[in-house]
Amino acid sequence: MYKLRYILTFVTLLSLSSRSLAQEAEVKQFYDDITSSWTNRNYSKMLEHIDERLGNNTNDVFALSVKANYYCVADVDIAKAHQAAIAFTNAVHNSNRYELREESVRVVESILDIPLSESHTRTAADMDRLHSGFHDEFPGMISCIAFAGHYYFSFELHVQSLNPSAGVDIQASLDQKRQSVGATPFTRVYIKSRDLVLIAPETASGNVFKEWQKDGKVYTTGSELSFTFQTNTTVTAVYKNP
Repeated sequence: MYKLRYILTFVTLLSLSSRSLAQEAEVKQFYDDITSSWTNRNYSKMLEHIDERLGNNTNDVFALSVKANYYCVADVDIAKAHQAAIAFTNAVHNSNRYELREESVRVVESILDIPLSESHTRTAADMDRLHSGFHDEFPGMISCIAFAGHYYFSFELHVQSLNPSAGVDIQASLDQKRQSVGATPFTRVYIKSRDLVLIAPETASGNVFKEWQKDGKVYTTGSELSFTFQTNTTVTAVYKNP
């Protein structure tokens, strides 16, 4: 069952490049390792997997978010949970993924709301109840892996227009939220290395199409814009007087 949940979470990653697929394989392996350790009640092994991933990258957001949950569930130590949660948000805030900062706070806000005084040792009966409710997946994993998918593989495309600055209907490739056509200005979310196509109308508010700009530079004078998406990008459909 947990593998089905994983597939549903990552179904939109099927079009990744080979380089991104390798990173997806690493994420999936960590997910599987944590899930297997949880279902087998091998909590020390779970922590080994977390620390091994952090040993390769102390700012690994996936491992840090899982570690924060680990110290709330498997080995209750709220001080360590807070420490991991803060490290997680700091890692996101210190990266170039500025658009994910608010989401990162939401991922761990419930953990940071737990008073330090609530630290205690879970009894066997407590763990039985937890496993009864989460028998095939570690508690909190869904939000952790969903954020990891956004962080590692998805970026934002900001679509704008000039002359006019708003209200131009642009056809865009279907994004992660199943959205396509939009009226400027709008934003779409795509997987890294995705081939995108945007089509602007030949006229807008009495003006005629002039060019597409990509991150402030002229990219093409044709109304159809095609490129391989790699990171947060801004494209602008520019119009001129007839």
